[in-house]
Amino acid sequence: MSDYDRRTVPPLVKVGKHQRMINLSAMTETQRQTIWLGMKTVDPALARMLKTDANIDALKKQTNAFVQLTVADCNRFMEAGLKAIEEKNRDKKFDTNKRSN
Repeated sequence: MSDYDRRTVPPLVKVGKHQRMINLSAMTETQRQTIWLGMKTVDPALARMLKTDANIDALKKQTNAFVQLTVADCNRFMEAGLKAIEEKNRDKKFDTNKRSN
């Protein structure tokens, strides 16, 4: 291809920005549970939809689909899940100390 052709022929593939995605099924069970807890805390409507929507369930079964989240959402849900676990553990510790006194 000559230099002229390279300048006048549009590229066949356009490259655009995309967000990195994380496949939740590739994570450990503990990580998935933490993200799920965070999702229920931060975005309960999304968590409810993923758990109860019949269309999503059918899609998973028919096409072997899986849940993916953006890295930003995954981090947000993980952070919220870890915070919820920390608060739960703190409350347990407080209850234990209260009972022993």
